[in-house]
Amino acid sequence: MNVTYIDKNFMKANSDEKKAVDSSVNKLVSRIEAYEREGTPFERICNDDKVKYDVLGNGYYTFKNQSQRIQLRILYRIKNDDLQIHMIHVKKRNNKNYIGQFENYVKCHSV
Repeated sequence: MNVTYIDKNFMKANSDEKKAVDSSVNKLVSRIEAYEREGTPFERICNDDKVKYDVLGNGYYTFKNQSQRIQLRILYRIKNDDLQIHMIHVKKRNNKNYIGQFENYVKCHSV
């Protein structure tokens, strides 16, 4: 599975955040590929909050992970066997601002 970073802000992140994002994306890819090896295509994955934490519609999903003590929320979708990373949010404290940002992004970038 190819990974494409649509989010250009990823390049501006500090090195710890980049490592956490890379680790999280690798974990997501591993989980998806494990399902596929078992014969479950991505579209049929359900009841796995790790892979699909939020289902935002139009093929967009949120991946929730903590890596190197950094809490991340990643907005992604899969298109033509390509994992597209659209937005990355470093979660600090109990802040859920990312949900509105992700929903607005999905509305503006619908298929």
